[in-house]
Amino acid sequence: MLSGIFALSAPAASWAEGAEARSGTSVSSFAGEVGLMAHPSGCRAEIPADWGSVATCSRHNGGSFRALVLCRHRDGRITDDTGPWMRSGWSRAYCEGDSKAVTAGFETSYYDRT
Repeated sequence: MLSGIFALSAPAASWAEGAEARSGTSVSSFAGEVGLMAHPSGCRAEIPADWGSVATCSRHNGGSFRALVLCRHRDGRITDDTGPWMRSGWSRAYCEGDSKAVTAGFETSYYDRT
């Protein structure tokens, strides 16, 4: 009979099956099949001029981000627009026609949507 730390060890397949049952998700027992995906971090958005907004993140962490902007038209309507999904650099969201940017933001995803 094993004792101490050896008594606590279990085969990888048993651990994966137990984790799968507890979480309701599929767990791979092969480290080569596991990929780290998370939301980007260190993100910021700003309005550089009336034309729209820009957003960037310092780390993509396997995910992606995009710029968001709220634009006010001359008649008072507010519309929203989005920039392209990016993993690095700047995403730019442009206001339509004669509208002007009033609020900047960003959206993140733990998927690579580029």
